Amino acid sequence: MKVMRFVLSRLGRLVFWLGLAWIVLHAVAWSWFRGNYVWAILELAFFPVTFFVYPWYVKGMWVVFGAAMVGYWLSIYVGQMPALGWRGPENGGS
Repeated sequence: MKVMRFVLSRLGRLVFWLGLAWIVLHAVAWSWFRGNYVWAILELAFFPVTFFVYPWYVKGMWVVFGAAMVGYWLSIYVGQMPALGWRGPENGGS
């Protein structure tokens, strides 16, 4: 059971990070190649906003967003990995 939980947690987090990278890099590349260099830099700098907003404006990108969210859910609830940015007692926080 521990091995299965470990594999699912890592696989879920990998799917999340690949989805995030796909969405953000797609947004940045689209803006960059259209000549909107400042907008591309802003999309990269504010990647959390890009990750949550951009998929709803590009046809089919919401599927990648959904897969990334399922992967994140899988890593937290099934794999019992700590949420990103949360430092609980087991992670050296208070």
